[in-house]
Amino acid sequence: MSSHHFVRENQEPALFILAVDSLHAEVIGELLEWVPTVVATLEVLENLASQGIKIDALVTQTPLDQPFAEIADAQFPLTVINLEGRSQLVSGLEYLIQSGQKAVNIIGYDHRETPLLEPFLPQLDLVIFDGPLRYFPVKDPAFKKWMPGGSIQLHGQENSFVEVGTERENTVHQIQHATFVETEEGTIHFKSTGIFWVGEFFGSNLQG
Repeated sequence: MSSHHFVRENQEPALFILAVDSLHAEVIGELLEWVPTVVATLEVLENLASQGIKIDALVTQTPLDQPFAEIADAQFPLTVINLEGRSQLVSGLEYLIQSGQKAVNIIGYDHRETPLLEPFLPQLDLVIFDGPLRYFPVKDPAFKKWMPGGSIQLHGQENSFVEVGTERENTVHQIQHATFVETEEGTIHFKSTGIFWVGEFFGSNLQG
């Protein structure tokens, strides 16, 4: 982290890494510049350790088998979050809530499984990275955001409707399996009767 950044504890979004691919390596590197709390699963532990990435908490069944135990020991101090019959997702997010986190970036989460995230939305601001897209939830009936222009994906309950407004026009879109909308640079207004997610192709501005 550069010397001019002074970050209070839990101020920056935590980083919850479920899977890693070539698309996400740069994303992880940029998000780590903000020195977040990092939670990872056992499946990505070896990959992250090989890149010299320090994690703060590991979601897994205990006890750890070799060689994972040795890798985990090298990450000391490390909190081990025991699944105790819960999913990795639930275990990790509950730990972050209990730790006082208010926002989480989730890497390698299937956007088609966003309904599983909705119980956590009252307590956490969530952003997920899946493939080349970054998804954020729209929780309010009306929401506006400046966007750079290009293709965005609307994702939510099948056959629900989302109104997308720009300075020039308002259009209504019925959400299907993959609903992409072309937008121009500027403030985009969204309206819907339920929670939905907006996917945008991520670039260098990952904190927006």
